[in-house]
Amino acid sequence: MTPTSTLGDAVDLLLTGSQHDFPVVANGRIEGMLTRHDLVKALPQRGRTAVVAESMWECPIPGIGDARDCARTPPGWNCHRIPVVEHGALIGLVTMDNVGEFLMIHAAERGASDEAARGDVTRRHA
Repeated sequence: MTPTSTLGDAVDLLLTGSQHDFPVVANGRIEGMLTRHDLVKALPQRGRTAVVAESMWECPIPGIGDARDCARTPPGWNCHRIPVVEHGALIGLVTMDNVGEFLMIHAAERGASDEAARGDVTRRHA
């Protein structure tokens, strides 16, 4: 979505998909995020024809380069997706579910390799 997209465009995306927060990009660079919360709040005030730029969170958005950046969000940030940026360009989105899954898998893999290193792997005989 671009800063000149309308709130109606955002409503259509919200209703036809599973995404609730939308990166706002212009010329390949992230300009902000439009959250579902802010979209719903803006609709009765501005209407479907209002441009997204009037309702989005403007940059600097806390784009992340690594997992430590996920904790650095502005006060009142009500966005479930955090943009991943590289040199100012949006390259993806990460959710807290993504972070949780990564940590869970990392812990499981580390636990398995720790067990193997200690010789704690129990073999079952049929």
